Amino acid sequence: TIRLTHFPDDRNTVLSGSQCTKDSVLDNDLALRQCLHFSCHGYFNLDQPMESALLLAECEIASVIDLESFLTVKDIFELDLRQCRMAVLSACETGFSDIRSSTDEYVGLPSAFLFAGTRTVVSSLWAVSDLATALLMVRFYELLNNRENSLTYLSSRVSLHQAQIWLRDSKTKELTDWVRENMPSSGSRLCLLAYLSRIDREAKPFRQPQFWAAFCAIGF
Repeated sequence: TIRLTHFPDDRNTVLSGSQCTKDSVLDNDLALRQCLHFSCHGYFNLDQPMESALLLAECEIASVIDLESFLTVKDIFELDLRQCRMAVLSACETGFSDIRSSTDEYVGLPSAFLFAGTRTVVSSLWAVSDLATALLMVRFYELLNNRENSLTYLSSRVSLHQAQIWLRDSKTKELTDWVRENMPSSGSRLCLLAYLSRIDREAKPFRQPQFWAAFCAIGF
């Protein structure tokens, strides 16, 4: 649902569906990327935080979890992401960390990206709504783009905050018009329009914090 026009660099690469495997992600010159966006499922292992992961294509969660197909915290710690200004983890519970540690350190997906060199990480603190997140992310990037693509810690924080306020306060009729004008044709667009068509036009369908407050930006 993210327009590539938000990232005018001619080196943009999109891996979707079955293309987005762990191997294809790691083979994609990550050391040269200035922005990484993951729209997938997240998994946090409280007992073994280093095995927490982003679930990409070919991942199957059964009675036995196959970490070989997951992009784990351990994998990310070993990357060189010093050129990456921002990583967006648009998935559930990607901001979790091991809070039981007796030290000042914490282990989780955000700390792994920061350790690898990423300046800012956007992640979520609980299971998020797919539809609300689609709206929030598109609006977030739109606001970043309006800031002349200055993907810095400050602009990321401000843009995310503004996108959250927008999602919280927008009425159904306003969201419907915005989706039609700003979201590219996709399954998310159709689902959003269908969902909004069943809600009173004067209502604020995403006013509850569960829809907009999960995401936070951390870094420097």
